[in-house]
Amino acid sequence: MITLILCCTHSTVLQAQVMKQTDTDEILKEALALYRAQSFKESLALTDRGLQLAPDYHDIRVLRIRNLQNLDTLSKALKDLRYLWDKAPNYYDVRELSLRQLRLMGGAVDMALIDTLIETYGHSIEFKLLKAQWLFKAGMVRSSRDLALELVDQKITGSQRYQLNLLLRATVRNEVGFNYQYFNFDDAYNRENWQNFIVEYQHNFKATTAIGRVTHSDRGIDSGELYELDIYPVLSDRLYLFGSIGGSTGSFFPDVKANVSVFYGFMEGFEAEIGARFLGVDGADFFTGVGGITSYSGKFYLNLRAAIGPRRLNRLIQNYQFNTRYYFGGADNYVFTRLGRGISPDESPLFVQVQENPALDIYSVGAGINLLIGVHHIIILDTGLLFEETNTEESGRQWLSNLGYRYRF
Repeated sequence: MITLILCCTHSTVLQAQVMKQTDTDEILKEALALYRAQSFKESLALTDRGLQLAPDYHDIRVLRIRNLQNLDTLSKALKDLRYLWDKAPNYYDVRELSLRQLRLMGGAVDMALIDTLIETYGHSIEFKLLKAQWLFKAGMVRSSRDLALELVDQKITGSQRYQLNLLLRATVRNEVGFNYQYFNFDDAYNRENWQNFIVEYQHNFKATTAIGRVTHSDRGIDSGELYELDIYPVLSDRLYLFGSIGGSTGSFFPDVKANVSVFYGFMEGFEAEIGARFLGVDGADFFTGVGGITSYSGKFYLNLRAAIGPRRLNRLIQNYQFNTRYYFGGADNYVFTRLGRGISPDESPLFVQVQENPALDIYSVGAGINLLIGVHHIIILDTGLLFEETNTEESGRQWLSNLGYRYRF
């Protein structure tokens, strides 16, 4: 009797083990637990077993792809993804895993693979944006820009807008710009009105933008020129730098100047800036720290920025700005506004606080429009009002007007 009971018990255990080994739901459950514990090899072995029993069990195949990607076995992961693109392209997480696969493959991605995904997910912006980025990295700049321009009017996320703007900025080869600025001072100022004439030339190399700029400023009783060279090296999809050097012939411009900033994109459509500005004036050196944060939210661009320093006459010079843009009809068509306290050291024709009285309070407001006409022509119109204390303890007002034209080729 005891022998019979032992035999029955042993048979039941064996049946349970066989059922466990062949129960695909149980296999998925155990494999998922191992995956969450980051035991990817053990989880992979179970998913292999599960797909042997049920090749069309898509949840198990999706989990196997995750394991393979984490183990950097990308060729096998791609094989499973191709199976799902054919059988169930819209199954849970397949599109997201496809995007991850492309990013993990990096330079190993070929055009045929991207085109397959665009054909499979024709409604998805991500793959078209990836294709435009791939074309740019492969040196096909014109094709990259043409595809990027197709995306600017579509509904995209803030992060996608940020990446698209970087790409559009990098794919313009040459640009010439002309600006005329007029500054009207009211009776509280004992000075003539100012005029600035600015000429720029921009050339985009493969991963760096360079801009040369000459500003001629006519201030009635005096005039001068400021010469500047800016560079924007793009290091990755999220990181780029800004550097600038300059010199002048006018007594109201700094003798020498140098700027540097680091820009980093993070989270979903955010960008941070940190940097420094240097001015050399009449043998004295002045330093300013700058920082800012930008949000790309749909068609909106929102930017908060601060410039602190230098200290002059026991007063710390400070500038704070809030800038906005609303994009319509593409990345080059937008209206913009600005609110500010103080003057930014990046506004060279205006930044005179190291030469004049830094204790004076300054507030400004402005608005304008940037408009692309056709493919080559850009018109910029903006105006603003600046309120400033004067040395006579009165409040002075300045009207600022700007007309700009840029030609791309």
